Amino acid sequence: MVYRTAHYVLKNKDDALLAAQQALIEIYKTIHFYKETENFTMWIQRKVTTSCMEIRKPIKST
Repeated sequence: MVYRTAHYVLKNKDDALLAAQQALIEIYKTIHFYKETENFTMWIQRKVTTSCMEIRKPIKST
């Protein structure tokens, strides 16, 4: 589900793999913030989408 969501958003295999990896690390680090009243699938998809947006962010030149 994590990779599939990332690939859907990014439309690129390599970027999707990177986003999925980053999302899984973030999920592991923040699982204690998950509230049981939230939908777990939606919580994970939010994390994946956030990772995708970070990868898509243009790099600012200095």
